[in-house]
Amino acid sequence: GAVTAERGGVSRVLVLGSPRDVDAEEVLGALGSVDGVADIHHLRLWSMQEHRAAVDAHLTVEQGDWRRADLIKAAAKRVLHERFGIDQSTLELECALHACDGAARIGPGGVR
Repeated sequence: GAVTAERGGVSRVLVLGSPRDVDAEEVLGALGSVDGVADIHHLRLWSMQEHRAAVDAHLTVEQGDWRRADLIKAAAKRVLHERFGIDQSTLELECALHACDGAARIGPGGVR
């Protein structure tokens, strides 16, 4: 019943489980649609509280757009908030010339 559901939610938070209502592929697609983002990798999603998600990700900034890095990050955070209700995010920006080579789209640690 309600107690079991509540314990399940608390357990997901305690083990940093992935939020049930946020799809990693949708988050990747939304971040990838931000003007100036060339790639996303090392995406990690987890539950901060029972109904609040958090995101960590590396965003590769398109070559020539580094001067817009702050605007790109702000736009990405706005997309996370508006599309998924995610207000807790850590976004690391990388220049396309020096981005992680061969990095996994989800991980390390992935979506828990």
